[in-house]
Amino acid sequence: KHRYSTWRKMKSQECEFEQVYDLIAFRANVESVAECYAALGVAHGMFTPIPGRFKDYIALPKPNGYQSLHTTVIGAEREQMEVQIRTHDMHAVAEFGIAAHWKYKEQGRGAEPGGAPIEYKDAQRFHWLRQLMDWQKELRDPQEFLESVKVELFQDEVYVFTPKGELRVFPRKASPIDFAFAIHSDVGTHCSGARVNGAIVPLRSHLRSGDVVEVLTDPNKHPSKDWLEYAVTSRARSKIRAYLRAEQRERSLRLGRELLERAMHAGGLSYSKAIPRSMRFSRSSDIG
Repeated sequence: KHRYSTWRKMKSQECEFEQVYDLIAFRANVESVAECYAALGVAHGMFTPIPGRFKDYIALPKPNGYQSLHTTVIGAEREQMEVQIRTHDMHAVAEFGIAAHWKYKEQGRGAEPGGAPIEYKDAQRFHWLRQLMDWQKELRDPQEFLESVKVELFQDEVYVFTPKGELRVFPRKASPIDFAFAIHSDVGTHCSGARVNGAIVPLRSHLRSGDVVEVLTDPNKHPSKDWLEYAVTSRARSKIRAYLRAEQRERSLRLGRELLERAMHAGGLSYSKAIPRSMRFSRSSDIG
């Protein structure tokens, strides 16, 4: 493996060089998804797989579109070896980004391995980019946006399901609040609780892979500052911050109007007569 990749693993896992065992890695690029799993069977037939070290990013892609099979086996010299298996298309996306997919489209293929139409695959791949654009619009501070992207890119994922069986992918330590905002902004804004695997759990709970999550809502419930301590996804944090800023503007507007009315009343003036209705601010959204 590359020296930088090894150094990054040492940092993320807080271990010494001698504790990094999978320094040797092989990659197999094949033609189809079916051949990916066939190659995995060959690797596990030739070498002893290490339990708990297999990851299927083909069936459960990462949010940025990355797909591959990862497994770690014991080699001929008793050393640990990582094996990555992917199609040529997946490899292009992994090496050069999702835009690399277009060169395959130009070759005139009507569908990808497995029969999924290219247009559908495009929508899946570019959904992540659209999310980034949405976050960029909601976050005014460039440094805050950069930190949000880093969180989405470099955290481990957990895979959870809606009650209808729809798969959702979140960063490690995601909470029911993150899940609620991923469903819809209104669901997140009015989230009052959550059921995980049928049991009521606190909003600060961490989701785990395989959980089935149901969000409970209340029209009178709204985000609080504490939610920022539980939310880890960029979407949830940006929506919470936006609501808190709007709420602060509402409070400031009400206070300013009250102070103005008092001052005018003390001077013998009437707020309703002095200021035309068309010029009054009833909501912070009325401000241009």
